Amino acid sequence: MIDIPILKTERVTLRPWRMTDAEAVYDYARRPEATRFMLFDTHRSIQDAIDFVASAPSSPHRGYAVTIGDQDRAMGGCGLHPVTEHKKSELGYILHPDIWGQGYATEIVRELIRHGFEDLGYERMYARADERNTASWRVMEKAGMVREALMRHDMIIRGEHVNHYLYAILKSDWTR
Repeated sequence: MIDIPILKTERVTLRPWRMTDAEAVYDYARRPEATRFMLFDTHRSIQDAIDFVASAPSSPHRGYAVTIGDQDRAMGGCGLHPVTEHKKSELGYILHPDIWGQGYATEIVRELIRHGFEDLGYERMYARADERNTASWRVMEKAGMVREALMRHDMIIRGEHVNHYLYAILKSDWTR
Protein backbone atom coordinates (compact mmCIF):
# COMPACT_ATOMS: atom_id res chain seq x y z
CA MET A 1 0.00 0.00 0.00
CA ILE A 2 1.26 3.48 -0.91
CA ASP A 3 1.07 6.29 1.64
CA ILE A 4 -1.10 8.97 0.03
CA PRO A 5 -0.62 12.36 1.71
CA ILE A 6 -3.26 15.07 1.70
CA LEU A 7 -2.30 17.87 -0.70
CA LYS A 8 -3.89 21.31 -0.52
CA THR A 9 -3.92 24.36 -2.74
CA GLU A 10 -5.84 27.60 -2.37
CA ARG A 11 -9.13 26.06 -3.59
CA VAL A 12 -8.60 22.31 -3.86
CA THR A 13 -7.80 19.38 -1.59
CA LEU A 14 -6.39 16.13 -2.97
CA ARG A 15 -6.91 13.32 -0.50
CA PRO A 16 -6.93 9.52 -0.44
CA TRP A 17 -10.05 7.79 -1.73
CA ARG A 18 -12.63 6.55 0.80
CA MET A 19 -15.39 3.98 0.34
CA THR A 20 -17.86 6.78 1.09
CA ASP A 21 -16.75 8.45 -2.19
CA ALA A 22 -18.42 5.80 -4.38
CA GLU A 23 -21.68 7.72 -4.86
CA ALA A 24 -19.83 10.92 -5.83
CA VAL A 25 -17.57 8.99 -8.23
CA TYR A 26 -20.61 7.43 -9.85
CA ASP A 27 -22.17 10.90 -10.22
CA TYR A 28 -19.40 12.06 -12.60
CA ALA A 29 -18.12 8.74 -14.00
CA ARG A 30 -21.60 7.81 -15.31
CA ARG A 31 -21.60 10.87 -17.57
CA PRO A 32 -20.40 10.18 -21.13
CA GLU A 33 -19.17 13.76 -21.52
CA ALA A 34 -16.87 13.27 -18.50
CA THR A 35 -15.49 9.90 -19.61
CA ARG A 36 -15.38 10.48 -23.37
CA PHE A 37 -11.58 10.65 -23.51
CA MET A 38 -10.82 8.39 -20.53
CA LEU A 39 -9.28 4.93 -20.70
CA PHE A 40 -12.00 3.48 -18.47
CA ASP A 41 -15.57 2.94 -19.59
CA THR A 42 -18.42 5.15 -18.48
CA HIS A 43 -19.77 3.67 -15.23
CA ARG A 44 -23.00 1.77 -15.78
CA SER A 45 -23.86 1.24 -12.12
CA ILE A 46 -22.87 2.30 -8.64
CA GLN A 47 -21.02 -1.02 -8.42
CA ASP A 48 -18.47 0.26 -10.98
CA ALA A 49 -17.72 3.17 -8.66
CA ILE A 50 -17.61 0.93 -5.57
CA ASP A 51 -15.13 -1.36 -7.34
CA PHE A 52 -12.95 1.60 -8.32
CA VAL A 53 -12.86 3.10 -4.82
CA ALA A 54 -12.27 -0.32 -3.23
CA SER A 55 -9.26 -0.93 -5.47
CA ALA A 56 -7.60 2.44 -4.78
CA PRO A 57 -5.66 1.50 -1.59
CA SER A 58 -3.95 -1.47 -3.27
CA SER A 59 -3.20 0.34 -6.53
CA PRO A 60 0.46 1.00 -7.42
CA HIS A 61 -0.65 4.44 -8.59
CA ARG A 62 -0.94 7.49 -6.38
CA GLY A 63 -4.65 8.24 -6.70
CA TYR A 64 -6.46 11.17 -5.12
CA ALA A 65 -10.04 12.27 -4.67
CA VAL A 66 -10.48 15.94 -5.61
CA THR A 67 -12.55 18.08 -3.25
CA ILE A 68 -13.34 21.77 -3.66
CA GLY A 69 -13.15 24.39 -0.90
CA ASP A 70 -14.36 23.14 2.46
CA GLN A 71 -16.65 20.54 0.88
CA ASP A 72 -15.58 16.92 1.35
CA ARG A 73 -17.50 15.54 -1.67
CA ALA A 74 -15.27 14.07 -4.41
CA MET A 75 -15.76 16.24 -7.50
CA GLY A 76 -13.18 14.35 -9.50
CA GLY A 77 -10.05 12.32 -9.28
CA CYS A 78 -6.43 12.67 -10.22
CA GLY A 79 -3.25 10.76 -9.79
CA LEU A 80 0.30 9.92 -10.58
CA HIS A 81 1.48 6.79 -12.36
CA PRO A 82 5.14 6.70 -11.37
CA VAL A 83 7.99 5.03 -13.17
CA THR A 84 10.29 5.37 -10.17
CA GLU A 85 13.36 3.73 -11.69
CA HIS A 86 13.42 6.56 -14.23
CA LYS A 87 12.39 9.31 -11.77
CA LYS A 88 9.33 10.24 -13.77
CA SER A 89 5.57 10.02 -13.52
CA GLU A 90 2.56 10.31 -15.76
CA LEU A 91 -0.28 12.36 -14.34
CA GLY A 92 -3.97 12.26 -15.08
CA TYR A 93 -7.23 13.82 -13.98
CA ILE A 94 -11.01 13.78 -14.40
CA LEU A 95 -13.46 16.32 -13.04
CA HIS A 96 -17.21 16.49 -12.67
CA PRO A 97 -18.64 18.53 -15.58
CA ASP A 98 -20.30 20.89 -13.08
CA ILE A 99 -16.88 22.38 -12.24
CA TRP A 100 -15.35 22.49 -15.73
CA GLY A 101 -14.00 25.82 -16.95
CA GLN A 102 -13.28 27.26 -13.50
CA GLY A 103 -9.50 26.69 -13.38
CA TYR A 104 -9.62 23.71 -11.03
CA ALA A 105 -7.91 21.33 -13.46
CA THR A 106 -4.96 23.68 -13.93
CA GLU A 107 -4.65 24.10 -10.17
CA ILE A 108 -4.71 20.32 -9.72
CA VAL A 109 -2.11 19.68 -12.43
CA ARG A 110 0.20 22.32 -10.97
CA GLU A 111 -0.09 20.71 -7.53
CA LEU A 112 0.61 17.22 -8.92
CA ILE A 113 3.68 18.61 -10.70
CA ARG A 114 4.86 20.37 -7.54
CA HIS A 115 4.31 17.23 -5.46
CA GLY A 116 6.15 15.09 -8.00
CA PHE A 117 9.19 17.34 -8.13
CA GLU A 118 9.42 18.66 -4.58
CA ASP A 119 8.10 15.78 -2.48
CA LEU A 120 8.77 12.68 -4.59
CA GLY A 121 12.00 13.68 -6.33
CA TYR A 122 10.93 13.10 -9.91
CA GLU A 123 12.88 14.61 -12.79
CA ARG A 124 10.10 14.49 -15.39
CA MET A 125 6.32 14.74 -15.27
CA TYR A 126 4.22 13.99 -18.33
CA ALA A 127 0.64 13.55 -19.48
CA ARG A 128 -1.29 12.58 -22.57
CA ALA A 129 -4.42 14.17 -23.99
CA ASP A 130 -6.58 13.01 -26.84
CA GLU A 131 -5.86 15.46 -29.67
CA ARG A 132 -9.60 16.28 -29.81
CA ASN A 133 -9.67 17.18 -26.11
CA THR A 134 -8.63 20.82 -26.47
CA ALA A 135 -9.63 21.70 -22.90
CA SER A 136 -7.31 19.07 -21.44
CA TRP A 137 -4.22 19.94 -23.44
CA ARG A 138 -4.80 23.64 -22.74
CA VAL A 139 -4.77 22.81 -19.02
CA MET A 140 -1.36 21.19 -19.48
CA GLU A 141 -0.06 24.26 -21.29
CA LYS A 142 -1.37 26.60 -18.57
CA ALA A 143 0.39 24.41 -15.99
CA GLY A 144 3.72 24.94 -17.78
CA MET A 145 3.93 21.67 -19.67
CA VAL A 146 5.31 21.59 -23.21
CA ARG A 147 3.88 19.59 -26.11
CA GLU A 148 6.57 17.12 -27.14
CA ALA A 149 4.81 14.89 -29.64
CA LEU A 150 1.71 13.73 -31.42
CA MET A 151 1.48 10.00 -30.76
CA ARG A 152 -0.57 8.61 -33.64
CA HIS A 153 -2.85 5.66 -32.93
CA ASP A 154 -1.39 5.63 -29.43
CA MET A 155 -4.26 3.67 -27.90
CA ILE A 156 -7.53 2.01 -28.73
CA ILE A 157 -10.35 3.54 -26.72
CA ARG A 158 -13.84 2.11 -27.13
CA GLY A 159 -12.73 0.34 -30.30
CA GLU A 160 -11.28 3.47 -31.93
CA HIS A 161 -7.62 4.24 -32.61
CA VAL A 162 -6.86 7.50 -30.82
CA ASN A 163 -4.11 10.06 -31.32
CA HIS A 164 -2.66 11.69 -28.21
CA TYR A 165 -0.56 14.76 -27.62
CA LEU A 166 2.28 14.11 -25.21
CA TYR A 167 3.04 16.97 -22.81
CA ALA A 168 5.89 17.08 -20.31
CA ILE A 169 7.76 19.28 -17.91
CA LEU A 170 11.22 18.78 -16.41
CA LYS A 171 12.19 19.67 -12.87
CA SER A 172 14.62 22.29 -14.23
CA ASP A 173 11.71 23.94 -16.13
CA TRP A 174 9.60 23.96 -12.97
CA THR A 175 12.22 25.55 -10.74
CA ARG A 176 12.90 28.41 -13.17
